[in-house]
Amino acid sequence: MAIVLAIGTTPVPAGAAPDVPATEQAVPAADHWTYTTTEAWLRQCATLNCGYHVLPAGTAVRVYCYTNNVGITWNVARTTDNRAGHLDASAVQVPNWSQSCSNVGTKLRVSQFELWAHSCPAMACGYGVVPRGHDIAALSMASELGDGYLWTLILDHDNVHKNLVGWVHTEDID
Repeated sequence: MAIVLAIGTTPVPAGAAPDVPATEQAVPAADHWTYTTTEAWLRQCATLNCGYHVLPAGTAVRVYCYTNNVGITWNVARTTDNRAGHLDASAVQVPNWSQSCSNVGTKLRVSQFELWAHSCPAMACGYGVVPRGHDIAALSMASELGDGYLWTLILDHDNVHKNLVGWVHTEDID
């Protein structure tokens, strides 16, 4: 039996992520890219009765914030193809534990109109309703997509479905 001890560091190629043992996890930025570790359901709100997209293990996701509901800790996330929703944080390789959804986003504001928050930036995607007067925050903007509109990913802090997340037409909130 041989025992090998090494002292020093192992270089990591530029652009690659180092392997960090679970006991020494690096603290990621508040919103960051990571991966799903198992098949996961990306739900439009932080509960089990909202619409969802099924994500295979290994799907790249950007996680923005965390919230707790129905006994589950959730991360608000979007995929590289801009599907958005809540993931059970236990299905995310590096969950976001540092940014609460209660105060996340830019340009916190009150919605001036009823909005339809879609699970992807397209009218064909499922949606939840954001009533007029709700406290909303912008998480991300997408470029012009297939239907000719600019879309913004928002979080509705006041929704009956806790922290409803979805894409809305940018012109409807500016």
